[in-house]
Amino acid sequence: MKILPGAGWAGLIRVLYAEQGTVLLLGATDSGKTTLARYIVDHFAARGLIATLIDSDIGQSSIGLPGTIAMRTFQKPEELGTFGPVTMFFIGGTNPALYIQRIIEGTRTMVRSAKRRGLKMIIVDTSGLVQGEVGKALKIEKILALQPSRIIALQRGRELEHILSHIEGISVSCLHLADNCTSRNRTARRRYREARFREYLGNAGEMVFLRGDVELLDGRRLARPDEQFKRGSVAGIYRGKATCALGLLLSCQDDWITIKTPLRSKNGITRIMVGDIDLSFLL
Repeated sequence: MKILPGAGWAGLIRVLYAEQGTVLLLGATDSGKTTLARYIVDHFAARGLIATLIDSDIGQSSIGLPGTIAMRTFQKPEELGTFGPVTMFFIGGTNPALYIQRIIEGTRTMVRSAKRRGLKMIIVDTSGLVQGEVGKALKIEKILALQPSRIIALQRGRELEHILSHIEGISVSCLHLADNCTSRNRTARRRYREARFREYLGNAGEMVFLRGDVELLDGRRLARPDEQFKRGSVAGIYRGKATCALGLLLSCQDDWITIKTPLRSKNGITRIMVGDIDLSFLL
């Protein structure tokens, strides 16, 4: 897919070549953040340079699944056709206002992981939640946690100034929205999330786990399935601290719980965390 650049994008690429640092994209819903992220990745990969994309838009992720933060590294042009994640962090829901601390934790974990691997050009795409005190808190806390070398703000007028005015010591590039930005209504966004899960679960099978390995987002164990079990809930499946797959809760009998997942092996699984996403209509 050919991306038509917005005003100032070409100049921005020259700056990013020189800096090679962590860049955070900031903007409201449908402001073109994902398009710009792909534009940056395209330019680096086309020149054989490594670019890492971290997608923390848990509601409309372009490389990951809804309810997750995802990371992928690109170096070759042929890698651009598939934007599936290599690494993901399960948040548990799709409304960023409800998961501020988990989003910050997950994004920081991804950035630190990329830096430990010696990766320099790191692009962090964010959700469109920028309005009001909640949006302000989420974005300022994320910026303080990540300490990016540059913030790229895509805004209409001065809609991000309540956030940017609190940022010191970080370079900021303000861009106007591209002419090719498109808007999606709530129904389109919901259908997008459903389609991502349908694709992910297309070849899923059933696996049985010990109920004692299952916990809720608040850390409570799934001790009483008659009160806490909800068929069709999305769960993150972990090896150590890493989310290796997602699945849907199917049934709970005695000490065992059955999950529909594309995971192929239970080796090394340490826990299952149940989130707040209900996909029972897919069963």
